Amino acid sequence: MKRIAILFLLLFLLPACSNGIDKEEVQKYADPMVENILQGMNEDNYEKFSKDFGPIMLDALNAENYDGIIKKQIKEIIGNYESKELAKVDKVSQGDEDYIVVIYKATFSKETSDVAVTVYFTEGEDPKIETLLFNSPKLVENAK
Repeated sequence: MKRIAILFLLLFLLPACSNGIDKEEVQKYADPMVENILQGMNEDNYEKFSKDFGPIMLDALNAENYDGIIKKQIKEIIGNYESKELAKVDKVSQGDEDYIVVIYKATFSKETSDVAVTVYFTEGEDPKIETLLFNSPKLVENAK
């Protein structure tokens, strides 16, 4: 009986530990960085919004195209950010790069369902945001 209990515990705990990510450590840097993005959107403050971007994001979502992408394609549809809750942390590899992927369930003023806010962080001592994605029923419907 002890063997079965130990085996069960190992099978239960291994998947939770297999990605080698300390969710609480990631949350310590991810929460304030994502909050800057979302509050910066509410305030239409590009400097605050992009404060923690890495070079890929700074190039893809620069000050010149912020209004067309964030204001017109995101804020006009789902409204202002209200709150967020950490849903998932994972690690992915793309090419030669490893990223920490953090997904939040967020609420926005014009969206009745949750908005998935997915952020890719570079790994290392000074993580930067390299991908930012928003997904919700209204955004999907508007994209059709």
